[in-house]
Amino acid sequence: MGTRVTRIALGDFAAPAAGVARRAAPPAGVSARAAAATLVVRRASVPQFSAVAVTWSGESGAGPVSVAARVRRGGAWTSWRAAGDAEPSRDGGRRFRDAAELLWFGPGEGVELAVTAVAGRAPRDVAADLIDPGERPEDATVAAPPADTAPPAATAPPADTAPPADSAGPPGDTAGPRVGVAAAPDLVPIPPPRIPMPAIVPRAGWGADERKMTWPPEYRPAVRAVTLHHTATTSNYPAADVPKILRTIYHFHAVSRGWGDIGYNVLVDRFGRLWEGRRGGLSRPVVGAHAGGFNSYTAGISMIGDHRTAAVPAASLESAARYIAWKLSLGPAIDPRGSTTLTGGGSTSRYPPGTTITVPRIFGHGLTNKTECPGRYGLAVLPKLRARSYALLGKWADAGTSRLRMTMWRVADATWFVRPLAPPVIRGTPGDLPVPADFDGDGTTDLATWIPSSGTWLIRYSLTRRLGRTVLGSAGDVPVPADTDGDGRAEPMTWTPATGRWHRVGLPDVTYGSLPDDVPVPADYDGDGRADLAVWRARTITWHARGLPPVVHGEEWHLPVPADYDGDGRVDPATWSPNTHRFYVYGQDPRDFAAGDIPVPGQYDGDVPLELAVWRVEADRGRWIVEGMGEVIIGTPGSEPIPVS
Repeated sequence: MGTRVTRIALGDFAAPAAGVARRAAPPAGVSARAAAATLVVRRASVPQFSAVAVTWSGESGAGPVSVAARVRRGGAWTSWRAAGDAEPSRDGGRRFRDAAELLWFGPGEGVELAVTAVAGRAPRDVAADLIDPGERPEDATVAAPPADTAPPAATAPPADTAPPADSAGPPGDTAGPRVGVAAAPDLVPIPPPRIPMPAIVPRAGWGADERKMTWPPEYRPAVRAVTLHHTATTSNYPAADVPKILRTIYHFHAVSRGWGDIGYNVLVDRFGRLWEGRRGGLSRPVVGAHAGGFNSYTAGISMIGDHRTAAVPAASLESAARYIAWKLSLGPAIDPRGSTTLTGGGSTSRYPPGTTITVPRIFGHGLTNKTECPGRYGLAVLPKLRARSYALLGKWADAGTSRLRMTMWRVADATWFVRPLAPPVIRGTPGDLPVPADFDGDGTTDLATWIPSSGTWLIRYSLTRRLGRTVLGSAGDVPVPADTDGDGRAEPMTWTPATGRWHRVGLPDVTYGSLPDDVPVPADYDGDGRADLAVWRARTITWHARGLPPVVHGEEWHLPVPADYDGDGRVDPATWSPNTHRFYVYGQDPRDFAAGDIPVPGQYDGDVPLELAVWRVEADRGRWIVEGMGEVIIGTPGSEPIPVS
């Protein structure tokens, strides 16, 4: 059964709806600040519900409003509960419905509401949504809390990440000399072990009705800070109720308030379980609806509880720290104990529009917005949350730490080597092609191969450590995995040169680009979080991306090397000249490298712009050179260099 909602209209303070009384003071048992007037409605019998959401017109410019409710259960009335204050809801010139925070009661059969105009203009078009989350099969599958919320040992990087002396492999395919230590500061450091993505229950796991999702995901280049929230619903709930609570919050945000989706990027319950909130990809810098005026460049995590009155459980704190450490490790280097600047503001915040403020990297919602969220107990754990997140990040908080792994694909025997490991990681069959991408959305590149003869994709998922198998494409196709739907996960995809047809699993083919010298280069050229179908047309030195104007860049003999070189969240057209050995990035001056170099640009260090890098063959070995960071001996002639996260 899906979510059901009963709406009770309370009307205006000047003209209450039928059955609604306007009083000079709230009912006994309700505490309100200097009440100017109160709307009271009582319904002893209504369809079953579990949560109460009171909203009013965002156009009314209402002053402070207090909301309280009690419910009838088993023939008896509960005590009154006051809702927390929720900030007004605006997005630029758009206004949505204002509201008090959601109240969760559990199953109820009747309701009494008191909406008090404390001061200033009284709200108009007041309404209450009684939300019944229903029962769904997903509820039973995620009912049990985790047995152990301690972080896995792998999240703590070792003190010395250099490979052991006896890690010899095939000639040339070794990690090279010890690097990343004081004796060799000029060489590219070996990345510490990747921080694993913590277990996060996906939206489908709590029964999100995607038909309510009417706000397409938006993205910024990176996450600079994390905002801590609490839901202010209730702190005393069983594990099995969490999916239901999430469905009521989802309806409250997406429908009652009109946001089109849940506002928080991630939520954490009192048992330490993490839940996916806003759609758009957990590893992506998705713009939420959780800190009006300062949603850009921040991620929002909300603790399911009311931390005005209840302490934050240790399990919630630990899981929140694990999520924050993982999230911050995916972008530029960030010390969660530090601070950053954000530009925002507006009527929903404490600052005028366009104000630039300095905030801690992990801060409470009330720092930027007019709200008591995340409650006094939530504010009290911020120092611990910063310290724990920093400990989990380890070397990933250091801008000098290499963000990419250097891998070599040896074409002759379809064998994959990943620095600093010397033995081969993957052994394939000659003729296989490498197709690495983040297929599971955890922010780490999954090593994968494509077998042209059968169209088989073999994907080694980093999240589950399992091997996946998908069949798509045939001999003669070009495999080009990309995230075309913006969910944070790359999809297997192939392009047929003869017809210009793009093939994706479960979707109809699309024809785009078909000239003989077209090269498929799908990427996110407009910064909307979705890879655009695109081709580099050497004959006319033109980049064509579906739905976007063509861009003239390069020369006919160039090779395409698109990437987000300036860190603005949009992939830039770029080419490499095998004749002049130059990088030509659109809008930038060309850069020179040596003859025979193979371009391997990427986000090697912890700042925002990408680094230009090349792999150079010298006699029987290869040299990986990263501009500004140094070099590493890795690979042999006949290998293909591939940097991966």
